[in-house]
Amino acid sequence: MHLAADYILVPMLSDIFSLQGIMQLNETIERVRSYCNPDIKVLGAFLTKHNPRTRFSREVEGTLNMVAADLDFSVMNTYIRESVALREAQSLQKSVLEYAPGCNAVKDYEKLADELFQRGLEANG
Repeated sequence: MHLAADYILVPMLSDIFSLQGIMQLNETIERVRSYCNPDIKVLGAFLTKHNPRTRFSREVEGTLNMVAADLDFSVMNTYIRESVALREAQSLQKSVLEYAPGCNAVKDYEKLADELFQRGLEANG
């Protein structure tokens, strides 16, 4: 049996609990490889609600890079900045693209999509 996914993209809050959860996620991915899809690949992890101006966020990012290296997957260069527009759009049950198309979060997600496209091209030749 094969699952429908070939790649896994891991969104992570820029916090300690997400770092702890990445280890559990890795165990789940290994089980999926063992029982369902040996070819599934982690395309990368990326941080959300990230504020690189704070020491805490920079420490989370540094720790994520170390953990990712140990688990043999990459961290996306793009992160999604913390944004009030994301919370407001969610409370109004709208996409952030619909609610605030020019906000930083939309720009970040567009940049992430570009990075994913490039990684996909590299992975598939």
